[in-house]
Amino acid sequence: MSQAKPSNPQETLDQIKQAITVDDEGMFIMLGKRIIITPQETLGNLMCSAADLGGINLAKVFMRKAGYDIGMSMSKIMIDVLKLAGNDLVTFYADTAGKRGWGFNVIEQIDGANGVFRCVLHHSPFVLGFKKKTATCVCDFQAGALEAMFHAAGFKDIQIVETQCVAKGDESCVFENAGK
Repeated sequence: MSQAKPSNPQETLDQIKQAITVDDEGMFIMLGKRIIITPQETLGNLMCSAADLGGINLAKVFMRKAGYDIGMSMSKIMIDVLKLAGNDLVTFYADTAGKRGWGFNVIEQIDGANGVFRCVLHHSPFVLGFKKKTATCVCDFQAGALEAMFHAAGFKDIQIVETQCVAKGDESCVFENAGK
């Protein structure tokens, strides 16, 4: 099992700055895709709105599927453009997430080949819409995106679950492989 190495935040931020361009229509482009810059609480509001309309369980399913689909799409770009593979793909995604407004991930353990993963997420945007504690974890979008990264990296048996969540009153949000 390997321990994840802390990233160099300035180097990662510099890579992201160099990767952002503007197209002919004035839209921001990163890794060949248009990106949207929006307040972080927008994502928490989406989760709350989905829960208000269909209940928390349906909102969790919807957000996890959305996270997985977007994570799979982004992983393909990271593989093609950045030539990332294996644990490096998941680590890059996690390291750069905070700089893109998705919260700051600290990977404590990662070994996709052996099904080992533990990541702590600080400042999750998905908890921002919940004004009081919930009985369930709500960062399903992030769990889906992380799982997609592992699957794209070839680790098909990984199933990411959120085991702790700030929305429940926990100190931070924690993601782990359910199989380990």
